[in-house]
Amino acid sequence: MVAGLQERDHLRDLFGRHVGEEVVRRAIAEQESVSDDEREVAVLFVDLVGSTELATTREPHEVAAVLNEFFKSSWRQ
Repeated sequence: MVAGLQERDHLRDLFGRHVGEEVVRRAIAEQESVSDDEREVAVLFVDLVGSTELATTREPHEVAAVLNEFFKSSWRQ
């Protein structure tokens, strides 16, 4: 049981670094799996000038708002 809890905490830490603590808390609260799921997905990588500084100096919701606006305006062109 202790090993299972340690593994869950380790996954929560790793997952939380990428998606934010709120997403991890919600996934756990809703008993969503953070491992062992297989899904077909498409991933788009975009390198935006200044995005690293943006991500390290702003709150996650602010970064998401900027990126959402960027993608919304990109689709209109």
